[in-house]
Amino acid sequence: MAGGGGADLKLQGPWASPHVLRVRLALGLKGMSYQYVEEQDLKKNRSELLLQSTRPVLVHGGEPVRGTSLNMVQYVDEAFAGVGPSLLPDDPSERAAGRYLADFIDDTLIKAMHEASWGKTVGERAEGKKQVGGAVQTLEAALSECSNPFFGGNTAGYVDVVLGSLLAWVHATDAMQDVKTFDPATVPLLAEWTKHFGALTVVHEVMPEETELANFLPKAFPARGRSGQWFNHVVSALLFVFVFLPLVRKWWCTISPGWVEPAAEEIPRVISLALSMAFAGWFLERCRIVFATLMKILTS
Repeated sequence: MAGGGGADLKLQGPWASPHVLRVRLALGLKGMSYQYVEEQDLKKNRSELLLQSTRPVLVHGGEPVRGTSLNMVQYVDEAFAGVGPSLLPDDPSERAAGRYLADFIDDTLIKAMHEASWGKTVGERAEGKKQVGGAVQTLEAALSECSNPFFGGNTAGYVDVVLGSLLAWVHATDAMQDVKTFDPATVPLLAEWTKHFGALTVVHEVMPEETELANFLPKAFPARGRSGQWFNHVVSALLFVFVFLPLVRKWWCTISPGWVEPAAEEIPRVISLALSMAFAGWFLERCRIVFATLMKILTS
């Protein structure tokens, strides 16, 4: 890349982090040359990369640039003001509006996306999806006020970099949840914006492949929830066989002294019946999910 920087500027962080990506996008849009050191040692909880805004390490002239990735993008824009296009507008009011939207993306949209995909309960995930929808509508309204293809005007700027760094994550998590966050039917301006931003050469150079990111990410909790239901069925069956049945047998022997207990050979049959009931419950749940999915497809 042409421009300033070079060996004097180094960025380190994992390729899958959108916070690393936004710094790379900012450097690319300004035409900066820099050394990128890809961090290989990723945390086990990979979904947390979406939240870790302090994950990137940016070093300029041997000194680290402290703060979040938003601070780093602003630093790049200000420290190299004479290199390439400015990411933040010159007007103080417009600069404040851009910073507000960037903070909104980090504090509201990103946290809601994380909750929608990896919330611990069905309720948390549903609330997360609701918040994502509200946040996207807010961004749609903000883009409508710009009357331009980008938040930064005719060229991509600060807010475009911050939101654009999430595109691969949005598409990957959309595929996991079978939803469309930037749906042309509900947010036509943002849907069009994704095309304009995705067509930029700088974006092509650094944006992760969506399929690669989808394979990297842990599966969403809804899938784990279904596995959890199967586990619950098995546990319930075992409790039924080894706890509930013996209590019923003891109670029945008390009120019916003449009752003859079944032979030991009958116990495996009882266990088999209980496990069969558990499997039937799991199978019916799967049928319900398939039916609900088909109905959603037919009515959409």
